[in-house]
Amino acid sequence: MSQKKIQNFKSPTHFFNTLNTIFYALLSGILIFFLITYLGFKQGQSKPTSPEMTEIFNYIVPFVCVLQGGIGVFIFSIFMKKMDNTQGIKAKLSLYFQGKLIKWAMFEGAGLFATIAFWLTGFPFYGLWCVLMVMLMSFNRAAAPNFIKYAQLTKEEDLALKNDSSF
Repeated sequence: MSQKKIQNFKSPTHFFNTLNTIFYALLSGILIFFLITYLGFKQGQSKPTSPEMTEIFNYIVPFVCVLQGGIGVFIFSIFMKKMDNTQGIKAKLSLYFQGKLIKWAMFEGAGLFATIAFWLTGFPFYGLWCVLMVMLMSFNRAAAPNFIKYAQLTKEEDLALKNDSSF
């Protein structure tokens, strides 16, 4: 996201509301897909298409979930370290936006992979990995206090953020 796009936000509250709208869209997509899969199995409307893949998925699903979760956290930390050398609240918010979006995408990708493994095999263990990724994602919602923790704000930037004044 470029600096120019950040200028479209009227205030910090508007920025965080927009970021959280994206967050809830990502979260609801994975939850709806998981619930449809789970309810399909529970009511007997869906049958596992590849139950013989359970043995290999026992290793792949946890590995992918841990790997993607770790990569998401790592990439987010890289963006937050870049913030130290950045001047201006708009540039810092832009880095925060990009880092959060990548982190959420990695969590969502792992959860979707676990859900697809659950759908293919019918083995509930993979559904638990999806629920774990959803929980991790839900604990990583964007908020101003979280942003302040990472950003080295000047007094003026901190005051503007806390007073919700326009950029």
